[in-house]
Amino acid sequence: MQALKNEPMKAFMYQDHESHIKVHMSAMQDPIIMQLIGQSPKAPMIQAAMMAHVAEHVGFAYRQKIEQQLGMSLPPEDEKLPPQVEVALSSMMAQAAQQVLQQSQAQQAQQQAQQQAEDPVLQLQQQDMQIKQKDLELKEKKIAIDAAARADELELKKAALEGKMELDGLRVGAQIKQADAKLEADQEREGVRMGIDIAKSRQQAMQNNQQRKGPAK
Repeated sequence: MQALKNEPMKAFMYQDHESHIKVHMSAMQDPIIMQLIGQSPKAPMIQAAMMAHVAEHVGFAYRQKIEQQLGMSLPPEDEKLPPQVEVALSSMMAQAAQQVLQQSQAQQAQQQAQQQAEDPVLQLQQQDMQIKQKDLELKEKKIAIDAAARADELELKKAALEGKMELDGLRVGAQIKQADAKLEADQEREGVRMGIDIAKSRQQAMQNNQQRKGPAK
């Protein structure tokens, strides 16, 4: 109400700042409220005042987180501390701030993961990626199986070729032996035939000589 009336606003230490921040941020996103502020001539001032008030709550919330990490309450804002106390407290707060940062980062990562898990579009994308990954794995397995099958086929063809070459070698050897045997047999037959022809020629020559000499007196 104070923001809409452009009146001063104040946050207090004891308040539930996380809840206040959620309420203010929701209000700043409400279309009815934003339409009402937009119609005011002081709209920029109202929006700036609301953001400043939210920032005040954020500061108090951060202070509470630091106190939780330290395990003690911090001195009031307007209290002047001795230099040695301020230095020691600053060092402790620096360590606490790192712990708060880590917690905030972990919380944000968890929220993002939860939002992504609840996002139907993202779920469909993840399912699609899983399906594509499985398809890729199946294709890789098929390629490996096909490669192994081709290797086995090549080995079989190689073995068959080697067997055929060995068989052809045996066949050629047998043919050579058969040709040698035939040649030897032909030569033997030719020698016999020539011997017979020579014997016939000698016998014919002897008969011719006897005929030329005539009958014995």
